[in-house]
Amino acid sequence: MKTNNRFTTTWVVSALVIFCQLIPAISFAADVEEDFQWFASLGYVTGISESIHIDQNLIDTETKERFKGFSVELRAQYKGFFLEIPGRGLGDNDGLYTGPGLGYNFLNTEIWSFDAYFTQESSSSEWTFSNPEQTYSIPKDSDLRFGLRATGYYDKFLTQFIFTPVSVRDEIGGFALSASIRRDWQIRNFNIFTSIGAKYRSSGILNYYYGISEEESLRISEVASYWDTAEQLNEFYVPTEIGAGTSINLQIGFEHPFTENWVFGGSYAVVKYADSVKNSPFRAGDATSIVSGLSITYVF
Repeated sequence: MKTNNRFTTTWVVSALVIFCQLIPAISFAADVEEDFQWFASLGYVTGISESIHIDQNLIDTETKERFKGFSVELRAQYKGFFLEIPGRGLGDNDGLYTGPGLGYNFLNTEIWSFDAYFTQESSSSEWTFSNPEQTYSIPKDSDLRFGLRATGYYDKFLTQFIFTPVSVRDEIGGFALSASIRRDWQIRNFNIFTSIGAKYRSSGILNYYYGISEEESLRISEVASYWDTAEQLNEFYVPTEIGAGTSINLQIGFEHPFTENWVFGGSYAVVKYADSVKNSPFRAGDATSIVSGLSITYVF
């Protein structure tokens, strides 16, 4: 079994194009400079992702994958309307569970900010089964959802709650609810941070990404028939329905600006998957995953 994650941001790019096309028209307004705000950074991220999965011989296999690439972070806001692309930064400055989003900031208090927005709740993925004669893939589309977000800023704490009860994909449905808190410490010229969060996803979401339908089970059996372990594989990849569950995220890291615009950072994060997900043949044996890495970022 092979897992191939694909980060789908086509809808966000399209929204960015539309947003940018609106700017020239808005610029005729006398107060555009005051109402239009933006922030952007460009970074390079590298690190290691560690996880455990079951291979096609039903053996627990620990996988370490190195990742690297550029990360673009952007927030553009005109009055209450905003576009967010958190990028692949290691610090989660926008909140632990914040994804690419497009929405409207409808209420602000001294501490809290409330948004209604569309967001990418889960990225796309693909489960692939193959033998020398054929390959069968099970693609899972990214989950684009609508909901509410409340972000609180108090002293050196950032607290965030996100509730997304509506999915644009009828085949997913369900709802997601998350809560997280981040604490920062300033030590000389270093910013040390730690964050912890919990995310509940209903059975509609988790079953879409980790369940196996009868049709999918039959197709996997066709591919598995090539292998000596076909009988065990057929017993393993049976139709499976995954229930609701809660995952836990823990992160610690640092940020160190060494010029006015350049920032060096690092992070270590642990994700404990929902107990229900462990019942999925796609995630069997995968109780946790660990991601660690370093980044260098230029802030505009």
